[in-house]
Parts: sequence; structure tokens; C-alpha cells
Amino acid sequence: MKKTLIFLLILAVAGGVFAQDLKLTGEAKMGLGVRYDTSSEEAHLIPFGRDSEQGVHFRLNGAYATEGDTAGVKFRLQQRAEFTVPYAFGYVNVFNNLLTLQGGLIDDGTFNSGGGILDSDAGEGVGTNILVKPIEGLVIGGGAYAASGVGHLKSLPKLGDAKYTAGFSYAMPDLFKIVTSFRTKNWIQGTENLGESVLNEQNQLIVGANILALSNMGLNLVLEGRFTSLGEDKELDIDGFATIGYAKDALSAGLNFALYQADINADDVPDPIIAFWLYGSYAVSDNIVPRLDVAIKLNDTTITDGYKWHHKHFTRNADATGDPDQMLLSFKPAVLLKIDANNSIEIGDQLSVQLNKDKGYGPKLDKDSNIVNSFYIDYVFKF
Repeated sequence: MKKTLIFLLILAVAGGVFAQDLKLTGEAKMGLGVRYDTSSEEAHLIPFGRDSEQGVHFRLNGAYATEGDTAGVKFRLQQRAEFTVPYAFGYVNVFNNLLTLQGGLIDDGTFNSGGGILDSDAGEGVGTNILVKPIEGLVIGGGAYAASGVGHLKSLPKLGDAKYTAGFSYAMPDLFKIVTSFRTKNWIQGTENLGESVLNEQNQLIVGANILALSNMGLNLVLEGRFTSLGEDKELDIDGFATIGYAKDALSAGLNFALYQADINADDVPDPIIAFWLYGSYAVSDNIVPRLDVAIKLNDTTITDGYKWHHKHFTRNADATGDPDQMLLSFKPAVLLKIDANNSIEIGDQLSVQLNKDKGYGPKLDKDSNIVNSFYIDYVFKF
């Protein structure tokens, strides 16, 4: 609590000094749902959001830049179950914007392909990052990080135990953007001690391509790949992702695909986890937008709560392996009511069915199957 008050005091002083140029945005989400599942035969009140964010939270984003964007700061304050600072960092552009230096709790999207599943820069941590832009469209960068976030720097890591990153991005406007990023270690958020589960010793390589040439037709196509534990003979994980979207006039539709393959070089290669997520919406008026989401998981029945329905529906634990006897089906019809530019309410129902396969194919309901239903109302205020 003391750290929070000090941070807010510093923010207040800074806001007074730079009030004219400090840009603040944010949102308050107040989504709740009633969740019932047949295994426990009990109903629970849960936070439930219409998208990938948690159903109940307050978020404040801030950005300040000097004239000509030669330097600036960016930060985010967030209150969910507890107060957090997802990012807070400063930057300096030098040599006519050929070189950018960043420092603090960094979250930079330079090496993000723009797909609906991976975010290659999220939560890099406390450290410094350098971006070099030798020619138009090309960015090369690298960083060094000592901790995953505020409060996690319990002790200084040894030089070889810190996390180091490198990235490459090249974009040709209206044609394509290709990215790749590598990190020597991969931090897991939400834990307390740097030396324990926050620090994952596995390295990680991410590659992605965004086909910008299709945007004039209302299409969005992004392909992504993730390779974990490179150089380890029997621990290499390979994940593949595809995002296909269409949005034009009142219609919006798309498909996300994910394949998780663990231990691809093992003597006994486990089954992959495969997931599909289809969605479609149509604005019948400026204020009313019905929508339907359908998600299918093969070889896995992990039910994802509503506030993780979108791209986080496809996340998995580092060592997750598929079970050929499992399948998950989820359906979520909803209607979005736009009150004005800042206020909206979504009302919907998510039905998830855990299935066991009969002889490896057709799913059947049996004593090991489970049905989970969540009815929700999600109010969002943005400013």
C-alpha cells in the first residue's frame, strides 16, 4: 500500500508539471456472470468480460511526449484483485529517430506481428531496451531485464540469470510486416519470487507475418510460430497460430487457429492440442450488435472462463500435452448495446461442454463429461 501511495504521489506531481501534454485514457469494466456446472451442481458469481480482459477492473493509461517526440514516458495503472503497474517506462529518440533507448518496466509492441494470439513484447520486465532503425521499415533491437515486474526484484540476478532479448521487424506499407523475437528466458507473470516460478529457464523464439496487402479488401491475415526450449533434444515445443479476419461495413467475422505441440523430439511424442475459434457479428443498427462465438478444442477439455474467451482462450501451460480422449465445445451468443461513444453493455451466455471421445472419434456425454454455463452482463465505461 505504501508503494502504491508513493507511486500515485509521483504521478500527481508529474501530472501537474506536464498537465497540458499528458494524455490519459482508460476504462472501467464491471462484468459479472453466474456460472453453473453439472459436476458440482453449484452456481457461482464470477467476474466475466466480453473480451480477453478480466470482467471487473479499472485501468488508467498515460502517455507524455516532448515536442517532436524526442523523449517521453508511458505507463498503465490497473486495479483488479490487487493494484498493479503493467508497464511504466521512459524513452529517448536520438540521431533523428534512428536510435531509441527505453528504460523502466517495458512493454513495447515493435516486434508484435499484430495477430490475435501472441504478444511478443508483453511483460518483458524491468530493464532496458534499444531499438535501431537504419532504414525505413526496418527495426533491430535488443534488451536486458532483471525482473518480470514491479515487486518481483527480490534479489539481483547473476549476469547469466538475467533475461536477454533480441528482435527484428521489417514492414513495407500496404504489403506485409515480418517479425521475429528471441528471449533467453521466459518469465511467468503473477508469482512472487524471482528465483522460483517467475523465472522460466526455457528460451523462446517467435516469428510472425502480417499480410497487409489484404487490408484494402477488409481482410486480416496473420501467421505466427513459437519455438520453446531451442537446443534441447527432447524438450522442444512448437506452437503454430493463424488469425484470419474480415471486417467491412456492418459485418465482422473471423477464425483463429492454434496448435500446441510439446516435446516434438521425444521418444514418445505426445498428442498436440488443437483449437479453433470462429466468430461473427453484424450491426443491425448503430447501437445494437449481435455476435456469436464458437470455440473447439481437440485433445483438451480445459474450460476457459469468459473473461479469457478471445485470444487467451488458446493459451496453455508450458508443459501441456494433449489427451486424445478429450474435446471441448463452447458457444457464446451475445448482443452488444452501445449507449454512446463511452458506454456500452453486453449481455450474453457461454455454454461449454467437456466431452470424452468414443473410440477416438465421435464425442459422447457420459459420467466423465461436464457442462458449464455462464450467463453474464458486462458494462464498460471508456474515457
